[in-house]
Amino acid sequence: MDFFKIKKIMGSLVLFSFLLLPLAVGAANSGFGASGSDTNFGASDADTTSGRSVTLLNPLGVDSFSGLVDKILNAAILIGIPIAVLFIVLAGFKFVFAQGNPEALKKARRNFLNTIIGIAIFVGASLIATVIIKTLTELGVKGL
Repeated sequence: MDFFKIKKIMGSLVLFSFLLLPLAVGAANSGFGASGSDTNFGASDADTTSGRSVTLLNPLGVDSFSGLVDKILNAAILIGIPIAVLFIVLAGFKFVFAQGNPEALKKARRNFLNTIIGIAIFVGASLIATVIIKTLTELGVKGL
């Protein structure tokens, strides 16, 4: 197999595992008991057949838009940082595999620079959103 095919397959497996890891953790902590009871799921109505009360719990634990944005930003950072590290490592491997070839070194430098720019945009967007939310909260805007 070609080195680039192996690299694509390994990259796909790593990305796939990053996407499935939160699902696996969520499945392990889904709230369903060993007996199969689902008392934490459903609407807040009384079950007429068994007399049980079923309630719906907020899985995010937020009650405002700013709380939702904060949770989304934290999740994006939690997923984005390992991916950014992988891209930096990949750029480092490109430097090593260039072996003094000027064209390959140019591509490796460009890859590294694009990775750093992407990280800066990612962190900058998170910082701007956090500053806006904190500013509006301090100004007393309702609903945040």
